[in-house]
Amino acid sequence: METILSNLPLVPFLLGHPPREYDLWYSINLTKLEYAQDLPEEQRRLRTKDALDWLAGILREESVQLLMSDYVAVRAKLKGTSETDERRKVLAEESMIWKRIQA
Repeated sequence: METILSNLPLVPFLLGHPPREYDLWYSINLTKLEYAQDLPEEQRRLRTKDALDWLAGILREESVQLLMSDYVAVRAKLKGTSETDERRKVLAEESMIWKRIQA
């Protein structure tokens, strides 16, 4: 689940759909389509039908959709927050999402 949340824009691309744009704050810039299109061959081979069917199934689960929605909302808040104390609060919210994943 952590990998899915960390790569939200690329998940649809992996499943053969156009990538989705999110207006979020990202700690790295590897979430852009141009990086997905340059996916190394070793990683392309990992995209088997079974793996992609598993991913599609996971994404249909209500609990996963709720986590994704909550994550998108928090990351969008983070992008629009520059004041230190407020960023700490938003990061605490994000931390709670990661704890839900690990539970």
